Amino acid sequence: MAVIRIRDVDAEVARHFERLGRASGRSPAAEAGLALARGAKTRCSAEVRRKFLRDVAALQKRDPAGPDDPAEVLVRRDRDHGHREL
Repeated sequence: MAVIRIRDVDAEVARHFERLGRASGRSPAAEAGLALARGAKTRCSAEVRRKFLRDVAALQKRDPAGPDDPAEVLVRRDRDHGHREL
């Protein structure tokens, strides 16, 4: 596991992690590490979500489906365009 040292933390932020640590039985440093990990994962998830939505929008522009098109029509249209596998 990597070591990250953070200096000059705001006193209120430090007290916050001390309170969290006392409540959970962890150290303030462990609480800060958990907060950093959650923040990093949330950002990664948001980036993945944005990329997914961009990809969906591009697919919709390329081959818009009608609201009443049954699944078999969509699959057939996709196969006709040469898309066999994901």
